[in-house]
Amino acid sequence: GLYLAQKGHKVTILEMKDMLAAESYRVHYYTMMMSACANEPNFCYVLNATCTGIDDAGVNYQDKNGTIQRIDCDTVVIAAGMRARQDEAMVYSAAGDMFRLIGDCNKVGSVMSCMRSAHATASTF
Repeated sequence: GLYLAQKGHKVTILEMKDMLAAESYRVHYYTMMMSACANEPNFCYVLNATCTGIDDAGVNYQDKNGTIQRIDCDTVVIAAGMRARQDEAMVYSAAGDMFRLIGDCNKVGSVMSCMRSAHATASTF
């Protein structure tokens, strides 16, 4: 969303949680990201928002007070969560001598947790 805002698009993020990017690594990224968001005039967000409908003219959502709100827009990008895809990965379990599930195939996480699980797995060989 921030990238699109920087390219001149007006962006509104509807976040179900009480903070943006709750899964981000705080020490390195969160403060820097929030500063960039605050300094981008085309970017805004609504926390504790639940999407209740999308039509060809915009998005309806329920705010933290339970009030239905609307954002008129011409484009909607949906990022509706993540889940581990172990069943899909297991298709390849017999493809080699050793098989390990790492990253989001094992447990949904961040880029950092994926890199750590890859490093830990590689270090065992």
